[in-house]
Amino acid sequence: MRSKEYIINIKPIPWARPGKSPTHFYDKQSAQKLAYGLTISRIHGDEPKFQGPLCVDMIFYMTTPKLIRNRKDTPWHCTVPDKDNLIKHVFDSISQTGVVWNDDRQVAKGSWQAVYDKNPRVYFKITELT
Repeated sequence: MRSKEYIINIKPIPWARPGKSPTHFYDKQSAQKLAYGLTISRIHGDEPKFQGPLCVDMIFYMTTPKLIRNRKDTPWHCTVPDKDNLIKHVFDSISQTGVVWNDDRQVAKGSWQAVYDKNPRVYFKITELT
């Protein structure tokens, strides 16, 4: 089973709905997805694309809010942004690179965590299930 770990040292960004101009829809996050995608492509290097069903395990390290920065209430991030939107943004960024997998529909299994940390970033590990 092949697997690879990725760390994006950029603040986790939630997916946003497309924007609309009078004539068409557009991706309001193209620059952010490009930044994620360049990092992902660099880490992936010349390795072949992941094939078949995949497992993706993710950890979102969120900026600690000022209200709890000096307290030790909880390490868990359980407020906005929603985790599904954080996942969608990463998956879109990966798919747009065209080098990691063919389509995010390959993801058949996975897990995620969202925790507070002084160093915001996104960690994920992709594993082939076959």
